[in-house]
Amino acid sequence: MLWSVSAFDCSKLVINDKHYDLTLLKTEEISQISVQTIDTPPTVDNITVSLQVCQPFNGIEDGCPIGSYGCLITTNWKQNVPRVTRIQPISQNQPTVDGKDTLLLKYQGNHTVTLELECAKEDLKPNLVKHTAEETQFKWQTKSACTSDKTQEPVSTSSPVSWTWLILRILLVYLVLGMLYNYHVGQKSFPEIIPNYSFWQFVYQQIVTGYQYVMSKFDSQGQYVRL
Repeated sequence: MLWSVSAFDCSKLVINDKHYDLTLLKTEEISQISVQTIDTPPTVDNITVSLQVCQPFNGIEDGCPIGSYGCLITTNWKQNVPRVTRIQPISQNQPTVDGKDTLLLKYQGNHTVTLELECAKEDLKPNLVKHTAEETQFKWQTKSACTSDKTQEPVSTSSPVSWTWLILRILLVYLVLGMLYNYHVGQKSFPEIIPNYSFWQFVYQQIVTGYQYVMSKFDSQGQYVRL
């Protein structure tokens, strides 16, 4: 369901019975984000996007017009000297909101900016997904997109447990398939049935040799008493 929020209060945003508080979003993270570079020798045009999530600009921050929620600024660079050639307001209307899966804020005007907020355990920087002449899309993983609904689990930006489980599964597949191959094709028996048995035997011998070497050092220094 898509609708326009009559009173866009970031601190009390309720979508599909889910409560959001976007007041903690760091709006400076969407300040002059470069979305396109156009090389026109001997100059270069750089297009940036600035956006206020909860309220329109009320000053001259980032060069956006007062009353707009954001703007696109085209800066022409020639010999490292910048010159603003165009300021395009994004929207002076409150965003439309869609909260089915992730929280989508859409600022529609002469240029449409779509901001997809995804619940995460930590705040990351907005990621540019798409930019055309008509629309710019960002995806932002942030704690502010998490609701008070306990059934919603934040997206983990790093999951060492998952990586460990994946590695263990790969090792298990390697061991099982290797043993089946050595048994049926190589006609081997235990322990030679183990995949790359000679290699693992060499590794084991090196570990034992290293252990014995360390223990001999303790013996020679009188710091290790053999029972």
